[in-house]
Amino acid sequence: AEACGLHRLAHRGDAVVLGDPRNGAAFTYSVAHRRAVFPQLAVQNLSADQRLLRERFADLDAEVCAAVERLGVTHFYLDTASVADGAKVDVDAIGLLRAPASGVEVVDTAGTTTLYRITGC
Repeated sequence: AEACGLHRLAHRGDAVVLGDPRNGAAFTYSVAHRRAVFPQLAVQNLSADQRLLRERFADLDAEVCAAVERLGVTHFYLDTASVADGAKVDVDAIGLLRAPASGVEVVDTAGTTTLYRITGC
């Protein structure tokens, strides 16, 4: 399911995708040729903006929006599959475990995955 949702990103122009790399978002480039904010699983060398989004993206406040804009992020990829489902989830990336309550709109879904356009920044 996640590959199907990511493949459709290829039609989203210059999308830059934020999402948990352990739960599928890292495949953004290989599947859809679009840039991922977290293209690999390693978190040792993250920028301050990447760390902020990893911890607080779901808040989508002014500080988060400033980081979104600096990184050029256009979309948020969420897979709600859990460890119980066999998915790999980075439980420390609390800002990426749910979509913001507002400021995003659904543009695609496939199985447990949802692709959102960020509209609130």
